[in-house]
Amino acid sequence: MEFDRIREQVADSPVGSRLLVLDSCYSGAALDTLSAGLSSASRIEGTYVMTSSDATNASRAPRGDHFTSFSGEIIRSLTDGIQGGPPLINADVLFRHVRASCQEQGWPVPSRQIGRDGDHIELMINRWGQS
Repeated sequence: MEFDRIREQVADSPVGSRLLVLDSCYSGAALDTLSAGLSSASRIEGTYVMTSSDATNASRAPRGDHFTSFSGEIIRSLTDGIQGGPPLINADVLFRHVRASCQEQGWPVPSRQIGRDGDHIELMINRWGQS
Protein backbone atom coordinates (compact mmCIF):
# COMPACT_ATOMS: atom_id res chain seq x y z
CA MET A 1 0.00 0.00 0.00
CA GLU A 2 1.32 3.43 -0.83
CA PHE A 3 2.24 5.38 2.26
CA ASP A 4 0.44 8.48 0.97
CA ARG A 5 -2.84 6.52 1.19
CA ILE A 6 -2.09 5.50 4.77
CA ARG A 7 -1.19 9.09 5.60
CA GLU A 8 -4.50 10.34 4.19
CA GLN A 9 -6.46 7.75 6.17
CA VAL A 10 -4.74 8.72 9.41
CA ALA A 11 -5.26 12.43 8.76
CA ASP A 12 -8.93 12.02 7.85
CA SER A 13 -9.86 9.55 10.57
CA PRO A 14 -12.50 10.79 13.01
CA VAL A 15 -11.16 8.35 15.63
CA GLY A 16 -9.75 10.12 18.68
CA SER A 17 -6.82 7.75 19.26
CA ARG A 18 -4.67 6.29 16.53
CA LEU A 19 -1.98 3.61 16.77
CA LEU A 20 -0.13 3.01 13.53
CA VAL A 21 2.37 0.13 13.32
CA LEU A 22 4.62 0.14 10.26
CA ASP A 23 6.65 -3.03 9.86
CA SER A 24 8.73 -2.85 6.72
CA CYS A 25 12.33 -2.13 5.81
CA TYR A 26 13.31 1.51 6.33
CA SER A 27 9.87 2.20 7.84
CA GLY A 28 11.32 4.97 10.01
CA ALA A 29 11.44 7.11 6.86
CA ALA A 30 7.66 7.35 7.13
CA LEU A 31 8.01 9.47 10.27
CA ASP A 32 9.41 12.35 8.22
CA THR A 33 6.71 11.84 5.60
CA LEU A 34 4.01 11.88 8.25
CA SER A 35 5.26 15.11 9.74
CA ALA A 36 5.47 16.88 6.41
CA GLY A 37 2.33 15.46 4.88
CA LEU A 38 -0.05 15.77 7.78
CA SER A 39 0.75 19.28 8.91
CA SER A 40 2.85 17.43 11.46
CA ALA A 41 1.47 14.14 12.74
CA SER A 42 2.86 15.15 16.10
CA ARG A 43 0.09 17.77 16.21
CA ILE A 44 -2.66 15.20 15.65
CA GLU A 45 -3.91 14.49 19.12
CA GLY A 46 -3.82 10.86 20.14
CA THR A 47 -1.49 9.54 17.43
CA TYR A 48 1.25 6.99 18.11
CA VAL A 49 3.36 5.60 15.27
CA MET A 50 5.72 2.63 15.73
CA THR A 51 8.14 1.60 13.01
CA SER A 52 10.14 -1.63 12.90
CA SER A 53 13.36 0.16 11.98
CA ASP A 54 14.77 3.60 11.38
CA ALA A 55 15.01 5.29 7.99
CA THR A 56 18.41 3.79 7.14
CA ASN A 57 18.08 0.15 8.21
CA ALA A 58 16.24 -2.88 6.89
CA SER A 59 13.84 -4.66 9.21
CA ARG A 60 14.40 -8.29 10.22
CA ALA A 61 12.27 -11.09 8.77
CA PRO A 62 13.92 -14.45 9.47
CA ARG A 63 13.21 -17.13 6.88
CA GLY A 64 10.68 -19.63 8.20
CA ASP A 65 9.27 -17.39 10.94
CA HIS A 66 5.57 -16.53 10.78
CA PHE A 67 6.23 -12.88 11.64
CA THR A 68 8.98 -10.34 11.38
CA SER A 69 11.07 -9.97 14.54
CA PHE A 70 9.33 -6.68 15.36
CA SER A 71 5.77 -7.97 14.91
CA GLY A 72 6.68 -11.17 16.73
CA GLU A 73 7.85 -9.16 19.74
CA ILE A 74 4.66 -7.09 19.74
CA ILE A 75 2.53 -10.23 19.59
CA ARG A 76 4.55 -11.96 22.34
CA SER A 77 4.37 -8.90 24.56
CA LEU A 78 0.61 -8.61 24.22
CA THR A 79 -0.01 -12.36 24.49
CA ASP A 80 2.33 -13.13 27.39
CA GLY A 81 2.41 -9.73 29.06
CA ILE A 82 5.37 -7.63 30.14
CA GLN A 83 7.25 -8.83 33.20
CA GLY A 84 7.50 -6.04 35.76
CA GLY A 85 5.27 -3.84 33.63
CA PRO A 86 2.28 -1.82 34.80
CA PRO A 87 -1.20 -3.35 35.17
CA LEU A 88 -2.30 -1.75 31.87
CA ILE A 89 -0.17 -1.82 28.73
CA ASN A 90 -0.35 1.42 26.79
CA ALA A 91 1.25 2.25 23.44
CA ASP A 92 4.44 3.67 24.93
CA VAL A 93 4.95 0.85 27.45
CA LEU A 94 4.60 -1.63 24.59
CA PHE A 95 6.98 0.28 22.35
CA ARG A 96 9.65 0.70 25.02
CA HIS A 97 9.50 -3.00 25.89
CA VAL A 98 9.69 -4.10 22.25
CA ARG A 99 12.52 -1.65 21.51
CA ALA A 100 14.54 -2.92 24.51
CA SER A 101 13.98 -6.51 23.43
CA CYS A 102 15.07 -5.74 19.86
CA GLN A 103 18.21 -3.98 21.13
CA GLU A 104 19.07 -6.92 23.41
CA GLN A 105 18.77 -9.32 20.47
CA GLY A 106 20.88 -7.12 18.19
CA TRP A 107 17.94 -6.58 15.84
CA PRO A 108 17.07 -3.31 14.07
CA VAL A 109 15.99 -0.68 16.59
CA PRO A 110 12.39 0.47 16.19
CA SER A 111 11.46 4.15 15.98
CA ARG A 112 8.38 6.06 17.06
CA GLN A 113 6.51 9.32 16.78
CA ILE A 114 4.08 10.45 19.45
CA GLY A 115 1.24 12.89 18.89
CA ARG A 116 -0.23 14.63 21.91
CA ASP A 117 -1.25 11.98 24.43
CA GLY A 118 -0.79 9.18 21.89
CA ASP A 119 1.57 7.52 24.35
CA HIS A 120 -1.37 7.08 26.74
CA ILE A 121 -3.44 4.91 24.37
CA GLU A 122 -4.40 1.94 26.54
CA LEU A 123 -4.17 -1.37 24.72
CA MET A 124 -4.87 -4.12 27.22
CA ILE A 125 -4.39 -5.55 30.69
CA ASN A 126 -0.83 -6.77 31.31
CA ARG A 127 -1.19 -10.57 31.32
CA TRP A 128 2.24 -11.30 32.78
CA GLY A 129 2.07 -13.78 35.62
CA GLN A 130 -1.55 -14.73 34.90
CA SER A 131 -2.37 -18.34 34.14
